[in-house]
Amino acid sequence: YSHRQDEDTWALHAQGTFSVEQGRGPDLDRPAIESIQRRCPVVVSATAFYRSMWKRKLYLGPSARWIDRMVRGNGEVFAWLRPAEQDEAGRYLVHPGITDSALQLLIACLATEPPAEVKLLLTEVERVSVYAPADGPLLCHAVLREGADRAGSISGDLRLVSDTGVCIAELTGVVLTKTSREAVLRAAGTARPAQVAAAPAAAHPPSAAGAEARRAFQQGNDIEGTGLLRALLTARISATLGGQNTELDGNEPLQ
Repeated sequence: YSHRQDEDTWALHAQGTFSVEQGRGPDLDRPAIESIQRRCPVVVSATAFYRSMWKRKLYLGPSARWIDRMVRGNGEVFAWLRPAEQDEAGRYLVHPGITDSALQLLIACLATEPPAEVKLLLTEVERVSVYAPADGPLLCHAVLREGADRAGSISGDLRLVSDTGVCIAELTGVVLTKTSREAVLRAAGTARPAQVAAAPAAAHPPSAAGAEARRAFQQGNDIEGTGLLRALLTARISATLGGQNTELDGNEPLQ
């Protein structure tokens, strides 16, 4: 549910049933894993994958980035997921970031990735089964269902196993619906308002560090000015994020 403050009502977004059952999921033994890897000859690094997510304006932070690497085939992907950090372990049977990362793999299964303006929203999961705590390194096998890449949606199944192949969890009948940002805003009743020219911001005197960088540029010392400007921006961004300058890599995207 979400609360609609203007109407003081609650909007239903998802519903399902919960049950406790005995049993275990289908494990992946070594021959099965090797067979999947033979069908998935294309190697994709985590850097390349998350760069593609960034281009789709999916700015994922560390808690939603668990994929170390993957191999891709025809409508399926096999991925290696990192273990939980110390502050992530022990709070969940399956950390939400692991589930989110598994769902991300359905996009990687596509032969042709949808254009960046096409948004993919999770709209249906037939069944979620959790068999054991997800502690330690994990493997994930994602497979599109036959005919799953339709005009309006994609669907598939996901299996999480330990690094020894023991089944940890399954998500079956996962459906991602294709839509647009504008359609989402309309449905939420928050369509983008007409653009209004903003009033010019009031001028503020530069800080001492800013004045020093300006002086360097004015004197033609571009290398010195660039270094001073980088240090100033790093300090400002670090302060905004509540961290220290030494904790921020100026070459790393803010995600």
